[in-house]
Amino acid sequence: MPAEPTVIELRNDLAELVRLTEALDQLGARHGLSPRTISEVNLALEEIVTNIISYGFDGPGEHLIKICLSMEDRQLTSQVEDDGRPFDPLQVPEPDVTAALEDRDHGGLGILLVRRFMDDVSYSRNGDRNILLMKKNTGFSEART
Repeated sequence: MPAEPTVIELRNDLAELVRLTEALDQLGARHGLSPRTISEVNLALEEIVTNIISYGFDGPGEHLIKICLSMEDRQLTSQVEDDGRPFDPLQVPEPDVTAALEDRDHGGLGILLVRRFMDDVSYSRNGDRNILLMKKNTGFSEART
């Protein structure tokens, strides 16, 4: 039986990222996850949430970004939901990391990091909501719940 998910709602303010890190640390402690796993998931989520806050909304105004973290078997699932402009990060082409810095296009490295750290990433649009689902195989059982 899966453990009760952790749900956190962040305002579109970069200072809110501290709350995300705290929630991940608590989840990691509850499930005995390695610091490396928590660090990789945290970096991926920070990248996604930072992009949503920085580029996802038209004009000023408060928006909520909902993050649901859940463990089932040995898989940590992170669902990020926002009401920003439609944006599928999986459609962003991977940057050429072999090119010289001055020859590279701007951006794309954060999405590459998400793709590398997470085992499965999918995007959908439901009404006015972007939904990004990311899964990370942890190698641990949830027996410590």
